[in-house]
Amino acid sequence: MREELNMDDLTQVAGGKVYINTRTKKIGFKNISGVYPLQNGASPYEALELCDSLIGKYATDAEYDQACINALKAKGWI
Repeated sequence: MREELNMDDLTQVAGGKVYINTRTKKIGFKNISGVYPLQNGASPYEALELCDSLIGKYATDAEYDQACINALKAKGWI
């Protein structure tokens, strides 16, 4: 289920375009519309760590955002 988030209520991952709300445990991406709730017990910090591990591996922000979504989906976290 996708929901809208207030951008003032988010924290940006340094070096990437991922936004994580630690209070509501939701994640969003600059280049991909939608907001995803973290699932299956994933903490915002685990999601941050996973996305951080992908920084610098992609030529564009859009590729990075998609890689983050793919990795989070593969773990069952979104």
